[in-house]
Amino acid sequence: MDKQLEEIASIINNYNKRTEIKINGYSASHLPISYEACISSAKSIQLAFKVYKDGSKFGLMNVDKALTDLRKIKSNFQNSIDLINQLPLAVKLPSNHFEIEKKLALKEDNPKSTVEHFKDCLKDFDKVYDLLVKSVKDERFKKSKVNKEVLAIIQQLVVIWRVVLNRKRPKYINRGKADDDFTNYLSSILKTFDLEPDIDNAYRNYMNLKKGSL
Repeated sequence: MDKQLEEIASIINNYNKRTEIKINGYSASHLPISYEACISSAKSIQLAFKVYKDGSKFGLMNVDKALTDLRKIKSNFQNSIDLINQLPLAVKLPSNHFEIEKKLALKEDNPKSTVEHFKDCLKDFDKVYDLLVKSVKDERFKKSKVNKEVLAIIQQLVVIWRVVLNRKRPKYINRGKADDDFTNYLSSILKTFDLEPDIDNAYRNYMNLKKGSL
């Protein structure tokens, strides 16, 4: 188990306690979850960070930069094709051609050399490029300076706080007295990712995201 996972699970467990809840007028007790469940929640935080950290799953993206990067990739692919065309024949079609094909699991009746086969794959990127450009333009992403990594973690932390730990989620933490437990919980786990944002502002960004006004 990695060190960060253990650290996050330990923090979650610190706020893992029996709580009394009311549902439709009926009272019930929420019992603490197991440490294994804390580990599972910690894994979900790590996964959320990987999936959401660039902001695109939130509808946030610097579209101009993304399109520029795609053009660079297309250009690099074309440069690779040009270099392949200039390779000596003994490189394009080596004496152990069939042995290479077998190692790469290519069809034995493949009439092209191994290098030519992969050159065709590079050429196919032109089709992919056009589709990706259209997709990026059609999605209407918003450009935002908000720290997407912080947002990625907070949105998952709130889910765990409310659903897994069954704790109340404050609407704001910068109006009146902040919920110290909730604030410390957010701050402690963000630090495991080497992130130390202004928690009030970071949580406000999350709430604005939920309202669609980020």
